[in-house]
Amino acid sequence: MIHNSNRAIFLILIPMFLSVGCFAKAPMMTRSTFNTIQEGEAVVEMQRTVGNPYQIRSIAPNMQEYEYIERIDLGMETVEENHYYISVKEGVVVGKRMNTQTPPAYDEIYDDNPNDVELQ
Repeated sequence: MIHNSNRAIFLILIPMFLSVGCFAKAPMMTRSTFNTIQEGEAVVEMQRTVGNPYQIRSIAPNMQEYEYIERIDLGMETVEENHYYISVKEGVVVGKRMNTQTPPAYDEIYDDNPNDVELQ
C-alpha cells in the first residue's frame, strides 16, 4: 500500500517539475536589460544576465563588439528590431550603443506577381 502511494506521488511530481522547466525564460537582451549594463562590468556577468550574443566581431586588437538583436512582433509580423552593440576590451564592457530598425512593409518587399518582369 505504501509502495503504491509513493509511486502515485512520484508519477504526479515528475511531470509537474518537468512542466515548470518548460516555462522558465532564457536570459535575453531587452531595452531594460541593456540599460542595466555598466561600463567596467565583466562580460561573464553581462552574459549571465542577457545570454549569448547574436554575433561577436573583432573591431581592434583585444577589442570585440557583441551584437544582440531584439525583435518586437505584432502577431506574425516583426514591427521593430532593436540592435544592441556592446564594446568589450579584455573581457570588460567599455561602451555600448543601440540602433532601432523598422523592417520594410510586406508589400514593399514582394511583388503581387513575381513572374511579371518588364524587359528593358
